[in-house]
Amino acid sequence: MRNLGLILIIIFGLSDLSIAQKYKTYYNLNLQSSFSSKINNFNIGYGEQLQIKTALPVRFQTGLELDVKRVKLGVPVDIRNVNVISLKPLSAVGISLPVGVEIFKNNFGIGVSQQLFSFYLNSKYDNTKLSQEANLVASPRRFSGLFAKNPSLDSKVYLHYTITDSFTLKIGLDRSRLGLNFRTDDILKYRGIITDNAIYLSIRTNIEK
Repeated sequence: MRNLGLILIIIFGLSDLSIAQKYKTYYNLNLQSSFSSKINNFNIGYGEQLQIKTALPVRFQTGLELDVKRVKLGVPVDIRNVNVISLKPLSAVGISLPVGVEIFKNNFGIGVSQQLFSFYLNSKYDNTKLSQEANLVASPRRFSGLFAKNPSLDSKVYLHYTITDSFTLKIGLDRSRLGLNFRTDDILKYRGIITDNAIYLSIRTNIEK
């Protein structure tokens, strides 16, 4: 009976060990910067990651990001039947929630990421910064969700290389969007959006739980 109990303890112990080896969870800190003629996008992200080791290992990740966007001079705003461009650089700061998935083999892999929602601080741009009507005031769209019309959300596709278990390098394409609302006396008159496709570089730390 004692031998049976010992055998069961060994079996369950080995089972727990195999599950622990198959599933790993990490804390992530991510730094990213993009390079573009339209929008420079810098963000800092903190989140969690679940790694599942199968024949083709996969990682699922989510977290919160602090986004800082800087729109350059002369960038057009997409508004139906209205011509608006940036006369001076514009800055916008927001918080977003992205989700992503990666597949990898031998430290190399490919990943995709999509922001589910974003919340931007209410900076205002007068007609010295945008070529708009004198009585209009523009500001970043405060809240955007995935299923909204023309949302201020970023999506990414990238290649990644895990240097060690602790560090991952990424290079990819960032489709960045910044929605703008144009108001007169607090009444919404136009909605516009600036869209950009930019190459970005990123480094991520992976801290196993």
